[in-house]
Parts: sequence; structure tokens; C-alpha cells
Amino acid sequence: MIKFFSKFKIIFYSINFFLILLYLFPGSLLGLIIYEDKNYIVINKDAGIAVHGGSKNYIGIIDIARKIYGRNIDLCHRLDKNTSGCLVLAKNKQSAKHFNNLIFSSDVKK
Repeated sequence: MIKFFSKFKIIFYSINFFLILLYLFPGSLLGLIIYEDKNYIVINKDAGIAVHGGSKNYIGIIDIARKIYGRNIDLCHRLDKNTSGCLVLAKNKQSAKHFNNLIFSSDVKK
């Protein structure tokens, strides 16, 4: 049981270290981008990486994206920390609203 928790702590600290490195060297996030145009950025998010900061998560992908692209970047949806998948970020409020309207009208499904 102790070995399991020790391994878990190592993984937890490794993931936080990875996020801190991304924050310090935001250009590294560019390697996770799988699509980008004038309105959206799509990131291939690995499991274990927080989308935004909170308790026990000092920073998240949104903080790093804002460091690169500016304060106008918004999340179009969330993915839980332990979920991997495509994360869509909008480069402006109008694009975020449009994406959310598409989800609401079931024209796009997560």
C-alpha cells in the first residue's frame, strides 16, 4: 500500500513539474497543438494535466495558453484532469460563444 502511494506521489509531482516547465517555457505547448486557425486552437491534452488551476493545481493549460496568446483565450469546454483528449480553446469571445452555441444546439458533440 505504501509503495502504491509513493508511486502516485511521484507521478503527481512529475505532472505538476511538467506544467511548471510548460509555464516557464510556454513554447513547449506548441508541440501539443494539433490544429490552429484565426479563431480556435485545439490541443491534444494528456491525462493528468489540469485544464485550469485550482486546489493542488497551481497552473493549467489555459494559463500557459494565455501566456502565449494573451488574455483573450477562453476555454470552449472542459476536460477533467484525468481525461485525455482534444481541448478546444477560442482566441476571442465571439468564437467561444459560437462554439458553445453549436454544442448547445447539438450540432457539435464532445
